[in-house]
Amino acid sequence: MKFDWTIIILIVATTLSLFYVFEMAEWFMRWWHEAEMF
Repeated sequence: MKFDWTIIILIVATTLSLFYVFEMAEWFMRWWHEAEMF
């Protein structure tokens, strides 16, 4: 049985993409709350 690396790469890429999106969302929410105060 040949091990399929494309599945592993796809899972890792999806995980990194989700992590990056959540980090950007957290940063954006923080910036948004700071901008609302002024």
